[in-house]
Amino acid sequence: MLDSDCTGSLQWWQLSSTFTVSFSGMPRLLPRLLECLARNPLGPEIYRGPLTVRRRRRRSLWEPPEIPPSLSSSNRTHSVLLDFTSKSLRKEYARHKTLPPVVNIQKTNKERPLYEDAPREMTEQERRWWSSPYLRMLASPVRKCILTRRFLPSDFLLRLAIVRMRSSRISARKTLLVPDGLQNSKFKGRILGEGRYVLCWKDAIESLVERGIFKRLSHNFSIHSLFCEQIGHNLRLRVLQELELLEERVRTAPRIFAGNPALSRLTRSEWKTMKLTGLIPWEGAVAVIITPPPNRDPKYLTRPPVNMTEIPLDYDDSHDASKLPPLPPQSVLYLTAAQSYRDPAGNTLPNHRVPLYNALALFPSRTQRAALHQKLSTVLRAERDARRNNQIIATHDGTALNEKPSHAYVLFSDKNILRRVDTVPVASALWRVRMWGGAGWEDRKGWEEQQCKSMEQNVCT
Repeated sequence: MLDSDCTGSLQWWQLSSTFTVSFSGMPRLLPRLLECLARNPLGPEIYRGPLTVRRRRRRSLWEPPEIPPSLSSSNRTHSVLLDFTSKSLRKEYARHKTLPPVVNIQKTNKERPLYEDAPREMTEQERRWWSSPYLRMLASPVRKCILTRRFLPSDFLLRLAIVRMRSSRISARKTLLVPDGLQNSKFKGRILGEGRYVLCWKDAIESLVERGIFKRLSHNFSIHSLFCEQIGHNLRLRVLQELELLEERVRTAPRIFAGNPALSRLTRSEWKTMKLTGLIPWEGAVAVIITPPPNRDPKYLTRPPVNMTEIPLDYDDSHDASKLPPLPPQSVLYLTAAQSYRDPAGNTLPNHRVPLYNALALFPSRTQRAALHQKLSTVLRAERDARRNNQIIATHDGTALNEKPSHAYVLFSDKNILRRVDTVPVASALWRVRMWGGAGWEDRKGWEEQQCKSMEQNVCT
């Protein structure tokens, strides 16, 4: 009896001492919690820039091939199946590929092989292919669209993740459909789990919601009312993120590959000539972006704030549409050279075209358009600093030619610029916004029919 009383008193003493220690530590913990809340207040999301997490280096599992074993029966004491030392008889033989080549190999990696697979640098032809945004989009992994049942490259599709919420006693388990993988992986990671793919087209998403294809996955399936607006906002946010990463790459690019700029600004005379001729004659141009600075608010005389967050800012973008001129098209394809029907190859192959993007229609939100103009200006400023450090005279910069610059920015990408910076992610992000608006999907006619019509018109004239 005495032992039980002592044991009970000992347990109560331990509990009381634990509570005493916890309450005594609260005065030291509360100021630290208040300080953390002051640094990170609860409110709207704050843009913090790209993540600083370093990715793991890819490991190669490739093994060098060996001399194939002899299958001759002469001078053999046992069966070929008993040659366990031969790698070619194992099931893992030739199952792994070599690592893909890189654009530039650092000096430290040239003399240090990674396991059995030594690093390899791209050839000139491979750099020409890798610098094309269209070839790189076509080379993306193939996925199946749930709406059209067609297999397409994943860069032409949108990934929709299926998230199942935890159930409670009151409500049943809900299944949500959220867009995934629209932003750059350095800014936001992907959602692990089940996902589906659909065309990168606003009308396809609306048709998907109206038909209720996802309702067969769960009886308690829901999609919020601003689903399409969320996808469009994230696709435009991807362009801003790629421009921010491009600025970082331009500032840290090696000087040994200095040359033509990755982004330049046209002068007013060059812009006027381009509109008159309808041609983009600059070699290596992959996109032209018309981005005027946003106007000031007539009431407060201030420019709109810059928005780089996932959630749109609470900013009044409403204007009287009757007083505004009609918006230009989101994008127009311009030829790089005049059409020539004397060349036999020109009659069978399509002419190369470069998209021209109008930011007024492509970025309807003034806050995102202000961020686009700011990012383009910072990339252009980084290019000027790089040319100043390398003592290179610009060829397409209006300030160097003592002419007034226009609102047109030209994005370049070729085999030589690729060794310095990679501008393909920016061009691909712009093209995805173009596809989201319906360009390319609405025109069901192939280029063969358009080419034949243009040839007939040329013959008749």
